[in-house]
Amino acid sequence: MFPPKARRNGLFEEPISGPKANPLCKRERIEAILFYLCVALSTLGWWLLLWLVPSSRAIFLGKDFAQNWLWILLIPDALTALLGGTLLAFLIYRKSPLAAPLAWVHFGAQGYAWTISIALACYDPSAYWGLVSMTFATGLALAFAIRIQDINILWGPFQFHFAKEASSSEYFRNSLKQTALMWLVFLVIMPLGIHAAERFMDWRTGWTPGVLEWTVATMVFVTGAFIGLLGAWAMTRTGGGTPLPAACARHLVTSGSYKFVRNPMALGGIGQGIAVGIALGSPLVIVYAVIGGCWWELLARNGEERFLLQTFGKQYEEYRDQIRCWLPVLKRK
Repeated sequence: MFPPKARRNGLFEEPISGPKANPLCKRERIEAILFYLCVALSTLGWWLLLWLVPSSRAIFLGKDFAQNWLWILLIPDALTALLGGTLLAFLIYRKSPLAAPLAWVHFGAQGYAWTISIALACYDPSAYWGLVSMTFATGLALAFAIRIQDINILWGPFQFHFAKEASSSEYFRNSLKQTALMWLVFLVIMPLGIHAAERFMDWRTGWTPGVLEWTVATMVFVTGAFIGLLGAWAMTRTGGGTPLPAACARHLVTSGSYKFVRNPMALGGIGQGIAVGIALGSPLVIVYAVIGGCWWELLARNGEERFLLQTFGKQYEEYRDQIRCWLPVLKRK
């Protein structure tokens, strides 16, 4: 039996994630303002570091570029990152429609700097840390530009449909298949591909994982897997569905790891990605995992919460008020 609101709204036949306008909520505006202010302040801090500690230049830009071409980056950085980030924070605070096009300009500038960082790291492996920092900044800039523009990315298997009626065992088998595929793609293929590129390009991180790193990585990975699988089990047993949005639970799930955190599977997956990065000794893989969490927060959370609120109404609203999205709570309010 489907939730009453789902039956009235026809959510089983039609996905909820449509083209309706969905402006930034208060939480998202605060996140965007903080991000762009951090971009401006970190740019200022980065240039102060390069000026006051000359030895830091080679770490980010490589020895040759740092000595001969460093200062040609000053004006572009001052315009696009320092002034542009500050202006974007102000426009978002004022809810100005100009924020969306400027966010894309900002992403374009960050993306161009990212391609430069790739070229520098390929030419001189000592510029690896510049690539790491620009990958993180560019990944977040793209996510914020998409969200401020209000572009819906919940399409295909990520649109919300209720699962067809089936037994708990069938839901669980489907959940295990989905989890195995997600782990294979996001925790094996992509991290190993990133690490292979690091090794091929001879990008030295100065970090060789040993017994301690492997121990920490194993503990974090197993904990993340337990949190995620416990959430999937609860979804199949009490929710009547699977973790995949295209076959999502037909009942609100508040048991298992959902007792403590609203998004246990994403939280567990991010932890597992970080654990893989620690085991490989790869800062880029760790950044990749963190960017994945930021993308979920910026581009998926709002749509999922609107879907749950529209479907389950007050029941979800009470649950949302008691349990945080990312930080586990040991006792409900």
